[in-house]
Amino acid sequence: MKIYKNPLLNSNVEITSETLKNILKPLLSDPNVKPTNKMLKNILGKSYSVFEELSAILTNEKYSLTLNWNYHKNIIGPDTSAWYCRVMFKKKTTFWLSISEGYFVITFFFLVRHLAEINQLETSKNSFIVGEEFSRDPKVVYFPLVFTINSNEQFNDLLKIVDFKKRLK
Repeated sequence: MKIYKNPLLNSNVEITSETLKNILKPLLSDPNVKPTNKMLKNILGKSYSVFEELSAILTNEKYSLTLNWNYHKNIIGPDTSAWYCRVMFKKKTTFWLSISEGYFVITFFFLVRHLAEINQLETSKNSFIVGEEFSRDPKVVYFPLVFTINSNEQFNDLLKIVDFKKRLK
């Protein structure tokens, strides 16, 4: 069993691969059923209003992000085929959003060289998980930074990461 240690945390917080897999497991896995607001409301429950609030913030003039739902096969690993919301600034992916029971998951992908810069951001390092490094190309190594959102209290840290991601070239 792989143990993920969050390099941004100055504590002994550890997350097993099984826990991370359960956190990231999306629910909208039927390729023939595009997500609707009614479906999202049923799955997210009380967190639906948080989802709506965040969507409004992200699409406002300050952030100017677009949200596009598409079905993707195994986007973040095996058994992860589902509907994902690709959140973009202009033509660049800012993060991916997936839906889970009672919360939604936001996953950013950063180059390993950005880890030190992210560590310098004034965020509560307990608000997100940093996953294991991976590479599709041996010259480029990424790591996922994952938020599980069920409250607008998490927006402050999330929006700092959004701003950082938008500034990257």
